[in-house]
Amino acid sequence: MTEQQLEYTFDLFGYSDLYQKLRYPIKVSGEFDNVDIEVLESFLDWYVFDNTDKVLFDDFIYHFRVFRKIYKNNNLPYRPW
Repeated sequence: MTEQQLEYTFDLFGYSDLYQKLRYPIKVSGEFDNVDIEVLESFLDWYVFDNTDKVLFDDFIYHFRVFRKIYKNNNLPYRPW
C-alpha cells in the first residue's frame, strides 16, 4: 500500500491526526507495505481511537497484527449494522 493510500484511508475514517502522528514509524517499519486496503479499512472501522494523542505505535501495530490475523482467518463476528 502506498503512503498516499494510507493517508487517504486514515483520513476517510477521521483519523488523519493519528496518521500524522504515526506516519514515520509506519513508514520505517514497512508494516503496511503488503497489506490489502480492505484489511486496514476494516480495522479502522472496528477499532475506535478516541484520544489519538495517547495512541503509541507499538500498541497500534499490536492491535493491527491481531486484527489482521483474525480477518485473514475470517473469524470476525457478524456486525448487523
